[in-house]
Amino acid sequence: MASSGSYQYLYERLGDKRFQQLCAALVLDRYPNVSVFPVGEKDGGRDMVSGTGENRTILQVKWSGNRAKKSASWLKSAVNGEAANIKRLVAEGCKQYVLMTNVEGSAAPGSGTRDQIEKVLDDLGKQYGIPMSCVWAADLDAWVTNSPWEIRATYLEMLAGSDLLLALLDAKSLEERERRERDILVTFVATHWDRDKRVKFRQVDLASDLLTDLFVDVTAHRARSPRNTTLPNIDIGGLAHHLLDPAAPPLALIEGVPGQGKSTIAQYVCQVHRAGFIGRHQLADRKESLPADEAAELRVAIRIDLADYAEWIGGHDPYASTDSAKKTRQRTKIGLERFLVAHFEHAAPGHEIGVDDVRAILDRFPTQVFLDGLDEVASANLRETVVREIDEFTTRWAQARPGNMRIVVTTRPNASGLAEPAPDIFERLVLQPLSEATKKRYLRRWAAAQHIEGSDRRTLERVFGERTAAPHVAQLAANPMQLTILLHLIRTKGESLPTARTSLYRSYMDLFLERESTKSKTVLDNRPDLEEATSFIGWLMQALTEVDASSTRLPAQRIVREIRMYLAGVEKTNSPVQDLFDAMRDRVWVLTSKQSGTYEFDVQSIREFFAARFLYEFAEGDEHGYEPEAALVELLPRAYWANTARFLGGHFQRREVPSLAEAIEERFNDLTGARQLRTTVWSLLCDGIFKERTASQRRVAELFADDLSVRFLAPEVSEGGSLPELPADFGGRDLAGRLRETITGDVGSPLTRARATVAAAVGDPGDFNIWWSSEVGKSVGTDREAQWLAVGRPLASGQGLPRTTIEALRLDSASAARGALESGVSPANGTPQAQRLLAWTLDGHCSDVAPKGTSEAADLLRVVAPHVLLAMASDQSAAGRLNLGGHHVPGVSQSQRTAALKRLAERHPVRQAEVRHHF
Repeated sequence: MASSGSYQYLYERLGDKRFQQLCAALVLDRYPNVSVFPVGEKDGGRDMVSGTGENRTILQVKWSGNRAKKSASWLKSAVNGEAANIKRLVAEGCKQYVLMTNVEGSAAPGSGTRDQIEKVLDDLGKQYGIPMSCVWAADLDAWVTNSPWEIRATYLEMLAGSDLLLALLDAKSLEERERRERDILVTFVATHWDRDKRVKFRQVDLASDLLTDLFVDVTAHRARSPRNTTLPNIDIGGLAHHLLDPAAPPLALIEGVPGQGKSTIAQYVCQVHRAGFIGRHQLADRKESLPADEAAELRVAIRIDLADYAEWIGGHDPYASTDSAKKTRQRTKIGLERFLVAHFEHAAPGHEIGVDDVRAILDRFPTQVFLDGLDEVASANLRETVVREIDEFTTRWAQARPGNMRIVVTTRPNASGLAEPAPDIFERLVLQPLSEATKKRYLRRWAAAQHIEGSDRRTLERVFGERTAAPHVAQLAANPMQLTILLHLIRTKGESLPTARTSLYRSYMDLFLERESTKSKTVLDNRPDLEEATSFIGWLMQALTEVDASSTRLPAQRIVREIRMYLAGVEKTNSPVQDLFDAMRDRVWVLTSKQSGTYEFDVQSIREFFAARFLYEFAEGDEHGYEPEAALVELLPRAYWANTARFLGGHFQRREVPSLAEAIEERFNDLTGARQLRTTVWSLLCDGIFKERTASQRRVAELFADDLSVRFLAPEVSEGGSLPELPADFGGRDLAGRLRETITGDVGSPLTRARATVAAAVGDPGDFNIWWSSEVGKSVGTDREAQWLAVGRPLASGQGLPRTTIEALRLDSASAARGALESGVSPANGTPQAQRLLAWTLDGHCSDVAPKGTSEAADLLRVVAPHVLLAMASDQSAAGRLNLGGHHVPGVSQSQRTAALKRLAERHPVRQAEVRHHF
């Protein structure tokens, strides 16, 4: 019987005789003076007898192959079948009759089968003249759990989950099947422990690159909960800890920008599980560095690079030691279980593993599966196929066997509508920028790994604090990979630290090459050609992978051949091609070999950086001419090239920025890939590539004032989406100014709310509030009063509105009242404006408003708005956004509600005691 995950111990797998032997072992362990009769022989209705003489208790075992579907009539029939034996035993002086069974009846009081069967036992006991009781499956579960480990280890076939894994690892004598499975798992886990114990991004002069020495846990925002759950959309501090929590949803989609640590999280969580599997004491004895966290559940950790899976689907073998010249054919049977055969065989060589073996492992053992790098599947059609297989795999294993498997998928933000796993069952976790506390914690770990102490460390911390005070530099420190580069450059360059993303990567690579030039004559003599060849290979792999998943890695012979052909094409035939490849592999480290004979960029961001560098510096024009500006514009709507486009944009010199801005403007209204195009251009603005040319920056920023962009940006900036924040001096001020002008010209537009949201988010708050206050003053008493009041909602600008303006407000409509409450307008107590707000509120026109300010109406909403009372009645947290009846409503924290109650009581001192009594 396959484990459904519903039962702790799978007694059905034992069969009737082995189950009886288990029951005997449990009874002997718990009680003295027990006699056990041989299994399978005539025992006169006595499987076991406890006690002696006339105080004997008879224990009879009844096993069922399907514990969940037994009714009271089944037990009654089973007992009556022993009628002659029971009567004889009673006549001999037996005082109690106990049934032991693996049946588990339903527990509903009165109507459940368990209560029904207990009643049947009472009736039968009266009929036979002896008290009868039953030890149920749930009782046996507790007995087994509290029994000596040797008993559980003797009955391996009934074990599930962590117990089964522990039994396999600890048992001295195993059947052939268990021994084979143990050997496969032990080898598989040990292999991947060794492969994942180092960080993927190799850092210059780092004394330790162990994952556990450098890992810091990061924060993620829960942007979506699985269906039928009431989890709030909140920030989760400590994502790894969350993923290791057995109570967390079993299916998760982690979304993060390049370098934000998605793969590192996957590595770390898998290493935590592997440490528990191998044994932390054994690892410590081997002087291995252990992860700080421990897994509450023992699971087999499986981490799959989805680029490998995509390559395998295409007919290639991602684990082959050499490249085959033979053309491969796309596979027709592409289930993940079949790919796992190759995955297990590669990590556990010497074992002939088949699909049945993989299915048996997934069925019997609890697993943690990471499907890493969905974004690295470049082809939209292939990605759709991969996602479909992920969904089907999830249905077969995680949903059909709840509790047995946990699945996490990692990917980059998706602005192009590309396929993703089923959103209704996957928890969506969006990685957040590193907090200041996390940055400092990482700095300390990184400094320790570099053996930086004393005054050097204090200097590092001081310069880091000073430079990251600038918003655009702080953005560079917002993800772990860029923070690592930043720290290294601070250590080596001090105050001459680059302050742009592309410059940061380029300075890091230049520093690396300068270091290697002093150690290697090949690097010293051929550095220009080495940089060009590396850039070309980066572009080649990036371009090929978009059409062929297998091209993320290439065999050594292919790389050498491509470099030779490229250098010949640019008339550099004297370059030592093999030496250049050896330097790329051994000295510059950009190429790494995971499979014998093939090489790849271990870090996708580094490959994208070199691809961009090739497009800017080295790509040559054909007869029609080649311009980097045109190349960048062509990349804008293509999701797979978004990060390359950002790196490419950072290469442009000041003199080239105006023509780049003009090219972007010409392409901006193209509807093909419009959302992705806007996402990438927005990122270019945030990277500051236009900041040296004020007019060009304004030109590009104001493009986002069009209707389509506003509709796209508003939910992103208001709900904390995946877009980076646009600093005011990187175009935010320009965009906000244009949006304010548009609102002023047509405040009644349906897009006014969205425009105000974006303008408030990207511009200077002071500018917004001054402008809004002035326009509200002009609109007082007019038909536009309600419209302008609503514009102040994003920044609660009404809290700074002059008293004279507030006292002139008419507030003669429900929409005006709603706008005033949303923008934080707080009329003085007793004024006509305060009374009107209260009247509109009491009449039910403002019930779902998120109130700002401290007016009596606002406080009343915080205390007795319907959604507040519903949240209290359902014992849900009122913080954050709630989903009640399918309607999203604003949340009110308990502290906000308490403060509102206090203000209401102070306004009505006569009723103060009554208010306290009721609330």
